Amino acid sequence: MTLSFPIMGTFFTPMHSTLTVSAPGVYYLGRVSAAVRERKDDEFRAGPPIPLIDQAVAGASGGTFEIEIVDAWNEDENRFRQRFPVIATHPVQKAILPAFDRPTAQKWWQDH
Repeated sequence: MTLSFPIMGTFFTPMHSTLTVSAPGVYYLGRVSAAVRERKDDEFRAGPPIPLIDQAVAGASGGTFEIEIVDAWNEDENRFRQRFPVIATHPVQKAILPAFDRPTAQKWWQDH
């Protein structure tokens, strides 16, 4: 969501990733970056078209996402442990999400 008075835009990032957890614990799924760009043709929208003005100004209705998932644990670990101090003494397992699947997201968007 983006909020800048008086505009409030709502976004939806379609990950459609399957998570397989083999044991209890703390998992790092990767760094997910979702950048909005202008959509072409019938690409899925970055957000719903209504309310018309808010969504258009925010870029949600006329935009789509470029999504990148990377293993940035070496850069993220300190910030992650500071943000969630309760895990300071727990090992963190990596379970990096698979790459964004645009055709799957597009099909889901068209079906719904």
